[in-house]
Amino acid sequence: MGWRHRLLVAEAIALLLTARLLVALVPFRYWRPSLGRIVAAPQAMAGTEASLPVLRAHRQAVKRLPITVKCLPQAMALQWMLRRRALASVLTIATLPRAGRSTLDDLHAWVSSAGGVLVGESALPYVPVLHLQSGD
Repeated sequence: MGWRHRLLVAEAIALLLTARLLVALVPFRYWRPSLGRIVAAPQAMAGTEASLPVLRAHRQAVKRLPITVKCLPQAMALQWMLRRRALASVLTIATLPRAGRSTLDDLHAWVSSAGGVLVGESALPYVPVLHLQSGD
């Protein structure tokens, strides 16, 4: 493992912890702009190999943390890392259809790029509520 990868993992850990605190303590309206602009429907994005080292570091950071980090802080941290590098991505916040709702797990967030989900993939039928696009 090279020093660049270690720096990326350290950045991801710091951002995961920051995101977890923001979600817990700060109203959404204050940190939402840092994730990108609101779009009705995400635009098609070209794939890029440049996001792979960032994604690997993010995944390793999630595994290394001694605390559980839910989907929204994970998505936020990855979106920030990709935005910092001007890599196109979309953070989506979604909910289960009304008939299937019963807990906080009814909400979900994920980050996608080039038509693929980078983090937060789920087989459940989530309905997007908000798309935040960056790097366009």
